Amino acid sequence: TQSVDVDRLYVKRVTVDEGGMWKRFMPRAMGRATRIRKRLSHITVVVDERS
Repeated sequence: TQSVDVDRLYVKRVTVDEGGMWKRFMPRAMGRATRIRKRLSHITVVVDERS
């Protein structure tokens, strides 16, 4: 294994992609319901070591 110098690391790339969705229902008046969509994300952070 290689040892990594933490002081030489930098963020090379950050991407945010669409993830899944939580679908829920909220009770409303008169027996109705409203759909709730909670969106999720996939966050990817790529770091590299400066030479």
